[in-house]
Amino acid sequence: MDNYSIVEQHEQGYTKNFLLSLSALLKKKLLVQIRDPRTLAIEMVFPIIFIFAGLALATIRPIKPGVARVLTPTMMPTPSHLVYN
Repeated sequence: MDNYSIVEQHEQGYTKNFLLSLSALLKKKLLVQIRDPRTLAIEMVFPIIFIFAGLALATIRPIKPGVARVLTPTMMPTPSHLVYN
């Protein structure tokens, strides 16, 4: 225990620590997937279904197009005389 130094461990670099953490997280993810295959459906299949459902809903027109009408000045009300302060 006398020869151990945290400074030497820290000097190994951020890349090595990052790769070590990444490999541990991937190993954990793999073990969880093997133990419970339902998580694969929840994490992979459901998002795909939701994406296609969202795309299908995006194609629906919520407002029906109206009938084209001609706009003429005679259709406007007569000018009202308002007094502004």
